[in-house]
Amino acid sequence: MMLPSQKRVGLLISILLLSTLSLVSSSYFDDKVDKNKSEEAINAYLTKGNNALGSGNLHSAGRSYEACLRMDPDQRYCLINYASVLVDLNAEESDESMKQQRTKKAQDMLTRVLALHPNDGDAAFNLALLLQDSSNSEEVTREAARLYQVAVQGADTDGEERWDALANMAAAKQEIGEFMGEYGAIRAYERVIVMLEEMVQDKEAYLTQNGNNFENEQYQYLEAELRALNEYLSTLYYGYGTVLSELSNSDCKALQSEDSLLIDWVEPFVKGSGTEKENERDEASANHVCKMNAINALRLAVDLNSENVVAEHMLAALTEGDVGKGRASN
Repeated sequence: MMLPSQKRVGLLISILLLSTLSLVSSSYFDDKVDKNKSEEAINAYLTKGNNALGSGNLHSAGRSYEACLRMDPDQRYCLINYASVLVDLNAEESDESMKQQRTKKAQDMLTRVLALHPNDGDAAFNLALLLQDSSNSEEVTREAARLYQVAVQGADTDGEERWDALANMAAAKQEIGEFMGEYGAIRAYERVIVMLEEMVQDKEAYLTQNGNNFENEQYQYLEAELRALNEYLSTLYYGYGTVLSELSNSDCKALQSEDSLLIDWVEPFVKGSGTEKENERDEASANHVCKMNAINALRLAVDLNSENVVAEHMLAALTEGDVGKGRASN
């Protein structure tokens, strides 16, 4: 399952060039000068390509990145950004053969970046998108899930928030049945839902406080942005609810030991004395809590987007047709 509104991330970075003069032989000095000139030229092509890409001039950007890569075939950011250009060019291409060639070239470039820089989150994210666009096989989905996790872990290390990578990782992990753990589907859904809920609250507050200052067209644009966020949240709540509904009794009980961001656990289900019958009873009780939270998530999905038919059908199945509003009781 691919979530909508996925965006490709192109890393636009300028390279800071450092050079140190010292008393060296003339041949060594000449080599250093040549190297610095080469780096300056590479940096100039990268910057020119980035500027063209930012202004939407894809063909000009591609020529600049090609020139950059002729001087240094392993230049990390020229590879990443050129791959993005190739994919964007495909959007206006009618020749299927040309599309396939560009896609293959972009995949090869991103694979090259990851061979040199295994933890590059942008290359990993972009490659995962390309792989999922090309196939929905389990093998490809599993590799895409791994790549999305690379992007998420890189963002975590850098103290950044990659909600796009989290959302795609959650969906991919759900497809391959990896529900539990720090980077499992459940935790990923919870993290991205919390992020987007905060974004929605901020936008709502901004519109409330400043709505009178906007022209009608601008206000409508901001409202459309807010509506799109809520529709995306609806999709995420649907995914989260379906994962919770699919958990086994033992998985639901194991989930109690993880710090959930959304699930409401109640005290009687947290403790058990350890006998077999009591463990079975605890697991059944935990499963009940999972089901109630799944219902809550699906109700939210329907509330946020009345056109989310799959969420409505899933909710009806779990509630045996009773899809009334309001949160379910644990």
